[in-house]
Amino acid sequence: MRFGRYAFVAALLALGVPLAAQQTAGGAVTGRVTDRVSGQAVSDVRVQIVGTQRGALTRINGAYRIVGVPNGTYTVRASRIGYAAATAAATVSAGAEATANFALNVAENVLDKVTVSGATGAVTRAREVGASVSRIDSTTFNVSAVTNLSQVLSARTPGVAVQSGGGTIGVANRIRLRGPTSINLSNDPLLVIDGLVSNNNVNNFSVGVGGATTSRIDDINPQDIEDIQVLKGAAATALYGTGAANGVIQITTKRGKAGKARWNIYTETGSERTLVPENDPLESTNYRQIGKSATGARVACNLQAQVLRTCVSRDTLYTNSPFLNDSPFRIGSGTRTGVSVNGGGEQVQYYLNGELFRQNGIVGPSGQRRTNLRANISANLTSQLRADVNVSYLKSVLNLPINDNAFAGTLSAGLLGGAFDCTPQARLTILECGAGNDSSSRGYVSSNVPVRQYFNQVQQQDVDRLQTGVNFHYTPLRWLEGTLRAGGDFVNNYDQSLVPPNKVFLNAASIEGSRFQARAYRPTYTVTAN
Repeated sequence: MRFGRYAFVAALLALGVPLAAQQTAGGAVTGRVTDRVSGQAVSDVRVQIVGTQRGALTRINGAYRIVGVPNGTYTVRASRIGYAAATAAATVSAGAEATANFALNVAENVLDKVTVSGATGAVTRAREVGASVSRIDSTTFNVSAVTNLSQVLSARTPGVAVQSGGGTIGVANRIRLRGPTSINLSNDPLLVIDGLVSNNNVNNFSVGVGGATTSRIDDINPQDIEDIQVLKGAAATALYGTGAANGVIQITTKRGKAGKARWNIYTETGSERTLVPENDPLESTNYRQIGKSATGARVACNLQAQVLRTCVSRDTLYTNSPFLNDSPFRIGSGTRTGVSVNGGGEQVQYYLNGELFRQNGIVGPSGQRRTNLRANISANLTSQLRADVNVSYLKSVLNLPINDNAFAGTLSAGLLGGAFDCTPQARLTILECGAGNDSSSRGYVSSNVPVRQYFNQVQQQDVDRLQTGVNFHYTPLRWLEGTLRAGGDFVNNYDQSLVPPNKVFLNAASIEGSRFQARAYRPTYTVTAN
């Protein structure tokens, strides 16, 4: 049996050797690779027969030779960094050589991601930057699905946390890069737009509305953004100083591209509503129990009654939602309309954009009207000097309701309300109603103040913001570059609060009425030379 196995293997080898010899018997592929423009030989080009492992490198004279190629017709491919790949057909026959010559075209190759420093304007490979840099391309997010920059940053790059400041329109979000760095100082990152340090104040509303505030970072139109780079490492302070200790958000806006004018017109609209489920104790603001006293009379079994033991037993649990009795909600709506154009020639390129944004919140009176305008112009003044001019303008009017931590707020007055609606048409009939739950409040905490009285108050912020900058790039020699960048961010705030007389019957001060105004001018200048 052992001899039989050896004989079988020997027979296979005897048959396999002629078959292998038949398959390897063939010819060779030879040729030469040159530069299509200069005609000079190109060395170190990888020439390979597609679909096989056979290949060779060209020598200093551009010649190559691939041997041991079986008979047949093949596709031969030549590739080298800095040149566009090329292919050719070759037919190999036994004992013959097939010739395949190539003339390659010079081509650019993307080798590595680069980072443009907003402070110096220098282009550096990302791996050579001393700080951690994350990049958000405008093509990676749906611009129509976001309304401000905070939403663009949310959940799109590691280490960036966007904490919501509330659901009201225009309320500032908190942005943290790798968490907080200080207990009593600002933890907000530095904002740089087209190389210019910009206002990123998040405590920007001098009118008290229960804790909410506004942020200047949301003034930026997401439609204008080309690229966002987030610097999270402490080494960012080497570029921007100690102001970058919390990180840097560096934004590059869109630029014009040479060619015919390309127009982009966009519009969108939508609505939103909030419903409070009926007969759901979890949605009720408060409850109250009714029980019996020692004499058998029905009494309110509140905490005080139970401590004094005046409530012997409980028999009824009442629930009530003031939001159902007198809802502060409405149907919210929003519209956005804009038009942009970019183009130009070899000497001058331009990008222009204008947008109108209107939004009404689901809680009255909340809403915002915003107008954004931008013009970016680039010009080759000479063969050695290039100039970039950026101008943007924002006009915003924002209305916020009193809410959150305010006792007499639009929603908090209902959340703190009583369990009973004591109006004649109420669903519940009880023996007594506590303070603040009379026939006017309909369950809201403030006596004689229906929730819609608060809508007569005005808490408004008007913002006029102008950002302008110019950048000169001078290259007198191949090894020498100079950059000068100068500009400013000019923010005018006008905050006001108005309580009309005889409109809000909360207390003597609100009945008398009041008005508060605050104006602020906050300029930020940037000048850098390298």
